[in-house]
Amino acid sequence: MKCRFLIHFTNLNICLLLYYLYQVRVNVSNNNLAILIYLMRLVKALIDNPHLCLEPYLHLLVPTVTTCVLCRQLCAKPITDNHWALRDFAAKQLATLCQR
Repeated sequence: MKCRFLIHFTNLNICLLLYYLYQVRVNVSNNNLAILIYLMRLVKALIDNPHLCLEPYLHLLVPTVTTCVLCRQLCAKPITDNHWALRDFAAKQLATLCQR
């Protein structure tokens, strides 16, 4: 899966699809940690692509990433699931997004 992200998001043609990708929203209410991790990997791939202009989509990306950092409950079993890894990863993506 990681290889697939790298291939697609380093390709310049992904700019044509960015219009559709902005509709991806983080759905925290389902408490599925795996889906949230994959969505944050998608956001990382978007941020790391130098060919994309993310400025028009910041108002959609920033709340999505911030939700993964600050939400009270991200998973169904917070005692056993490693939700702190997701929070840390999302915070790093937010910092990278601010620096870019």
